[in-house]
Amino acid sequence: MSRIVPKAARRYAEALYGLAKDRGCLATVLRDMESIGTGLDGSPELSAFLPDYTIRKPQRMGALEGLFKNGSHELSWRFLMFLESKKRMALLPCICVALAGLHDRNTGVVDVSLRSALPVEGGELELISGEIGRRISGVMRLATRTDHDLIGGFTFQVGDMVYDYSVRGALDALRKKLENG
Repeated sequence: MSRIVPKAARRYAEALYGLAKDRGCLATVLRDMESIGTGLDGSPELSAFLPDYTIRKPQRMGALEGLFKNGSHELSWRFLMFLESKKRMALLPCICVALAGLHDRNTGVVDVSLRSALPVEGGELELISGEIGRRISGVMRLATRTDHDLIGGFTFQVGDMVYDYSVRGALDALRKKLENG
């Protein structure tokens, strides 16, 4: 899920990433935080509960233990309790996003979004992803979707950069050229 990540969440994510890496449990902590992030995205009730410090501490701790303690790595649990002690649990969804992004950067994974006028499969997808791969450095994680408004062709986005090889894009460029003389 895409969201704006506050600076504090990035700092917490960096600290957790460093600790997990140093202790040799990075893969497990990443799985824990991905699972927690997915759970938060799917539960408005849980997302509303985390920042609500009007709930009495014993009930809050009981709920947190029931939700997160079992099945989580010790470092993940201790990190959650640290956030709780600082009353920073509202940052948890953003920390999960920042941690995944940090891991992607450190491992060279690049998210690429491909939009095409028609579904792209098999050999076409291989050809297009090969061309995209030549323009980026890193391991590509490709997400595809169909957008009939493109009329024909495709666009792909890497970070903030959009590459447009669509009929719609060519028509828009031609229109702008004609308007500007």
